[in-house]
Amino acid sequence: MKFLSKLYKGITKITEPIPSVFLAILVAITFANVVLRYCFNAPLPWAEEVEALLYTFIVFFGLSITHRLGSAVSVDIITTHFSAKLRRVVALVSTTLTLFLWVVVTYLGAKLALRTQNSYTSYLLIPYRYIYWFIPISGALDIIQLTHRLYLICSGKDFGKKSVTDEI
Repeated sequence: MKFLSKLYKGITKITEPIPSVFLAILVAITFANVVLRYCFNAPLPWAEEVEALLYTFIVFFGLSITHRLGSAVSVDIITTHFSAKLRRVVALVSTTLTLFLWVVVTYLGAKLALRTQNSYTSYLLIPYRYIYWFIPISGALDIIQLTHRLYLICSGKDFGKKSVTDEI
């Protein structure tokens, strides 16, 4: 179990800064493109394509962080009135369903990446197979995070803490 804990912590340390780096690059490209467009009337022709790709990568990698923190958007108006045991059951079912969904998304994303051998982006001609591999990669990260979350729920380590809404 110690090995798995170290592996999980290592993956988390590596993957957490990725969305931040992509966001910094996205902001820099967007800012440069705005300045070039309005001040010099010479926009970067490739900027829109790269911005869309970076935004997509941010969303997919950011999902892994929300699963780790258990901070995905949810409506808990009803479950806050449940007992701790029932909230734990709801969390177990919800996390299991989400895990199943990510297994399907990861599988279909890998199939999509393998099928797009001859497709390229319109301006930079980046092969879509490289872009679409972010789906199964981020899906695998989500599966790891959700599996760890299931472990925490089953062991009872994830309950007894205040929720985000309790602190507001």
